Amino acid sequence: MNIKILGCHGSDSLTHEGGQEHCCRSIGFLVNDSLMIDAGTVSSALNLESQKRIRHIVLTHAHIDHLKELPSLADNLISCTTNPITVASIPQVLGDLKAHIFNDVIFPDFFALPDTEHPILRTEVLHEGQESQLGDVRLTPISVNHLVPTVGLIIRDQHVAWVLSGDTHQTEALWHAAAQVPNLKAAFIETSLPDEMSDLALAS
Repeated sequence: MNIKILGCHGSDSLTHEGGQEHCCRSIGFLVNDSLMIDAGTVSSALNLESQKRIRHIVLTHAHIDHLKELPSLADNLISCTTNPITVASIPQVLGDLKAHIFNDVIFPDFFALPDTEHPILRTEVLHEGQESQLGDVRLTPISVNHLVPTVGLIIRDQHVAWVLSGDTHQTEALWHAAAQVPNLKAAFIETSLPDEMSDLALAS
């Protein structure tokens, strides 16, 4: 399984390290060139040909740093493809996405454009604790401890598995589930704040 980290920050910024400019990008993981886990950086970090290869996007939750470039991706691809991209998540996240982003106020409803029979985006509901097949990988969402409905993910194929914690404070169910997975090779864990900022971590 090939995993590319397109971004792993809570915001976007340009930093200078060792005399070199470094771009910190929002959350996005590209799996096997066709699956995105979160979409904070899906359009700015990929050229158009790479964007065309994306078939599925899984959202861990509805905070803007995890989905903010999904509208750009839809806008880029609406004239380039006739195959809809599947946006998958738990029902609460899909509901928030349609209510607050693709609502014809903040952004056009690309779940109904260019027309309702052939939209550029389509939804697929994921159920907590149940494995779903998306392309050539299988994913299991597990609820984690955040301010809004959020899941961590166990992602696997025939050979390996890895776990993504998503944004979370202390949580247990994800680790109990991951401990049962054979061939678990990696864990991607949120570490947004240091110990001395634990009050802010709890609040946010």
